[in-house]
Amino acid sequence: MKKLILMLIVVVLSSVSMAQMVKDSKVSIRPKEELISYQGKILKDGEELENKEYQVVFRLYSSEENGEMLWEEKQNLQIANGLINANLGKVNPFNPEIFAGNLYLELEVNGEISKRQILTGSPYSIYAKRVAGDALVAGEGIEIKKLESGKLEILSNDNNLRKKENYVFAGDITFLTGEQKLHWGRNSSQRRSFLAPRNESDNDWDWNREFGYNNQKQVWYFDNNLSIGYTNGEFSHSKLAVNGGISFLEGKEELCWGSTAAYHHSFLTPRNIQNTDWDYSKEFGYNTQKAVWYFDDKVSIGIGDGSVFANDAKLSVYGKVVAKEIEVRLSGWADYVFEDDYKLRSLREVEDFIKANGHLPGIKSASEIESQGLDLGETQKIMMEKIEELTLYMIELKKENEALKKQLNQINQ
Repeated sequence: MKKLILMLIVVVLSSVSMAQMVKDSKVSIRPKEELISYQGKILKDGEELENKEYQVVFRLYSSEENGEMLWEEKQNLQIANGLINANLGKVNPFNPEIFAGNLYLELEVNGEISKRQILTGSPYSIYAKRVAGDALVAGEGIEIKKLESGKLEILSNDNNLRKKENYVFAGDITFLTGEQKLHWGRNSSQRRSFLAPRNESDNDWDWNREFGYNNQKQVWYFDNNLSIGYTNGEFSHSKLAVNGGISFLEGKEELCWGSTAAYHHSFLTPRNIQNTDWDYSKEFGYNTQKAVWYFDDKVSIGIGDGSVFANDAKLSVYGKVVAKEIEVRLSGWADYVFEDDYKLRSLREVEDFIKANGHLPGIKSASEIESQGLDLGETQKIMMEKIEELTLYMIELKKENEALKKQLNQINQ
């Protein structure tokens, strides 16, 4: 009990001593470093402490008794005539958030602990300085309103101010809503500014999910999945998920990527000629119900200006096409050659036609192929027609050959 009384006397004398010995004595601050300059006089059993160096522990609490310890630091200080001078926060910098309320200072010297004393001017000066340094004050074209939701709305009612960068945050910013925190900061060495949330352990910012701008590469970036229009973070498996259409605009040319739930498809479509709506007759997309990609207009591949070889072609490719399998569907095949009413030219007629035209009957000439191209399906059909005609010629020759053999046998007998 005696020790507690002695400590109480020490604190009271310390407070009185500051007021008496230093007329302008204050628990003051250094704005740039946010230090508290502390002066006091410590007595033990009514006597001044021996002049020497002591280890002094300073602690700040949220209440006079019990409460949470908000800050602590140790300093080796030279005490002369019982006087102690210290810059608090020099060893362990303050967290500015602790200065929002009352603070109580406790000293420990040689294992003996003083009664806590309230700090009056200092914490409020630091808190006021911190708020003033970050605050955007109404006036000069700035209007600040408090909404019914409790949020602040900052508006500029001066058109000239809207065109200038009058308000700049020189440091990092932390946005706090309940337990959710976001941090807007910058990395000078990498020349980027970014917004990042807290990690799951809440011991650091989660740089793996940051969103920002790289000044060196002149590009916005996002290091995680991004959902637009999904308030609950749906489609987290996609790097980019958009609930709604996307418009791509270059000059007067505009493309829209959208979807229609009723028809089970997503599509990309341009504007119509009148620029009054999207031209769905030219859309390209995917039908989820039928599990198929589709395109409703002509496609040119490998042709920079979008031109086509033939206006009636659905697909034009400027270059080689490699395929494992191609299926051509035709209406009708060359089996009509085997019909009884098919008029098969004689070999003499075929010979005369070749002499006159330089190609087989029913086959396009070389000049026609060069100018018009080759119809793969139709060509296959005509080639099959010629193969079947050749088969009929061979059958006919076979019959004639057997008849000649029979005649020779009769002569030889």
